[in-house]
Amino acid sequence: MARTRSLIVGVSLALMLVGGIILRASASEFEMRFDAASAQAYSGADRFFAVDTGFDYQRRRRRIARRRRSRQRASMNATGTHPGTTRAKEVPTGNWGGEHISLQVAENSSTFDLDCAHGTIGQALSLDADNRFDASAVYVRERGGPEHPGQSEERHPARISGWSDGKRMTFTIKLTDTGQVIGDFNLELGRAPDMTKCL
Repeated sequence: MARTRSLIVGVSLALMLVGGIILRASASEFEMRFDAASAQAYSGADRFFAVDTGFDYQRRRRRIARRRRSRQRASMNATGTHPGTTRAKEVPTGNWGGEHISLQVAENSSTFDLDCAHGTIGQALSLDADNRFDASAVYVRERGGPEHPGQSEERHPARISGWSDGKRMTFTIKLTDTGQVIGDFNLELGRAPDMTKCL
């Protein structure tokens, strides 16, 4: 009888030890799953585990979604763009100069002066992935000498194209009604133009 009781006590202790090990392993697995829930949604098996242990999966998911929306709003306020989008690159604003040309770049328009002409560009000079730009413009040819009453300007629609790295620029003017290429110019940001206006 004493041997039987000892055997029963021994078996009971062994079962308690095994049960403790299982409980500790389950607790560790639960902690790992709880941390993973912050990064991604549970699979079907994980959801069953969460319900079985009393973890409020839906409440946790809503809290994560609210934090994500809050970060997106903060990003939009800081950059003025929606997350995942980028601003189009543009030629830097300021005064550009070169041989026989002066260019004043603003945010949404630009003006240029040549020795015997001037023009306007009614849009921003946006750059593509290769740092090239292309925009419509109005080219006005100038005449030397005094102006006469009733004398009209010689205006032409034009196309402006070129390239810029933010400090240097190539600038080509082409009249779209005649096909004439007025010229190819090289400019630098902040450089004083070298021009001789028609008199």
